Amino acid sequence: MAFIERSLVERMDTVLISGLLTFTGFWLATLAIYRIYLSPLSKFPGPKLAAFTSILHPDKTMKFDIRWDSPGAAQVTGPHELHRIRRTALNPFFSKHQVLLLWPYIREKRDKFCRRVDEYVETKKPLNLSKAFGCFSIDVVTEYAFGQSYNDLDNEHFFSGLSEVMDELLGRVHVITHLPWILSAVRALPEWVQGLLNPGMIVVRKYHGITSDKVRDIKEEKQKGEKMAGHKTILHELLESDLPSQELSVKRLSDESNILVGAGSDTIKHTLEVAAFHIVDNAMIQKTLREELVAAMPSRFDELTWAELEKLPYLSVVIQEALRLSYGISQRSPRISPKEGLQYKGKLIPAGFLVSMDAVHMHHNENIFPNSNEFSPERWLEDDGSGSKIISKRLQRYNIAFSRGTRQCVGMNLAYAELYLMLSTLFRRYEMQLYETGVDSVELWGDFFLPKAKPGTEGVRVLMKRLSE
Repeated sequence: MAFIERSLVERMDTVLISGLLTFTGFWLATLAIYRIYLSPLSKFPGPKLAAFTSILHPDKTMKFDIRWDSPGAAQVTGPHELHRIRRTALNPFFSKHQVLLLWPYIREKRDKFCRRVDEYVETKKPLNLSKAFGCFSIDVVTEYAFGQSYNDLDNEHFFSGLSEVMDELLGRVHVITHLPWILSAVRALPEWVQGLLNPGMIVVRKYHGITSDKVRDIKEEKQKGEKMAGHKTILHELLESDLPSQELSVKRLSDESNILVGAGSDTIKHTLEVAAFHIVDNAMIQKTLREELVAAMPSRFDELTWAELEKLPYLSVVIQEALRLSYGISQRSPRISPKEGLQYKGKLIPAGFLVSMDAVHMHHNENIFPNSNEFSPERWLEDDGSGSKIISKRLQRYNIAFSRGTRQCVGMNLAYAELYLMLSTLFRRYEMQLYETGVDSVELWGDFFLPKAKPGTEGVRVLMKRLSE
């Protein structure tokens, strides 16, 4: 009897497993047939595997035969009231006028950067420019945001705990994108458990704690009516805005500040390292840029205003080309098709469907940027009709490193200020020679929200010399 019962149980288990496998197979087959042949989007050309699922290659961007006639063609969004409220409060602090007011603080970080670089000039040791740029960008954005820099430029070998842990966490960004509940689950765990699972979380907690403490200090300072210490910060701007009370909690302001620090550090670092590598790697580009800088600043330590730097045509197009090949973010940006749907080449994208595009494919469109893998600042220059050279307005339409529309990068003016100041200083004051560095140190290898170079590369490393007067 026991044998018969055991046999029946085993048979039922087999039937149950077979049933589940059959159902799963049927469900996947039905889903594949619908997505590939019956879906309203099935008429659009492209790899059939990509039509069925994107999960097999989440870190690679796949190219389709959908090309947009202009950089705003697919960027249609519905109302996002919360984003509008938050963005309205932030906009004044990132205006060009406000960045100009804080220009002396950016120059102060530039000066500290140069003092550290001079140490490598004296010792003749290789300098990791990528790490140095990372420290510079973090120190600028934290000074700008909190009135209190992290002072990463003071660290030995330009080590930045925040930069290191950001690189590590971005390696998991696709898992978090598809399974967002994982991040919430990890945050709910005790700190010591988080540390066991990922030591980087301890560093994240540390920096978040610093931010929260700064928010509390500024809120308390404001409530007591005390005189502001130092310069006005983003936190002061938000606390003086018309944001509702729930948007002014310590947690909310801390989260906003941490997002701004993350967004305003690695992107600038990458643009600077792309620019530096290609300028040093190409003698003609370096010669042309230096001649322009020497003409504008006869002495190594001459200073130009931001407005004066913007009038230097070759420096300006070098920056545009660096932005093109650094992309801003590499991940696809989703937009929602509007209520009436979106027509493209006679095909309808129904309302509510997500349409995504990315800067990588836009910036490598050979019809717009021929030989798109080549760093060529000259492509941006055009004649203004009087014999002078100006930046091509047509090409600027297709540079979406800062995105476009209502979701355009709020820190664009701060980013331009850093790029103009750092590159003009670096190539007016120093000569550089690449040290064991190839183009794979700055080329896009994979998309991890931000563009990442091939694993194993160590960034842009150079040997530094002072430029003679």
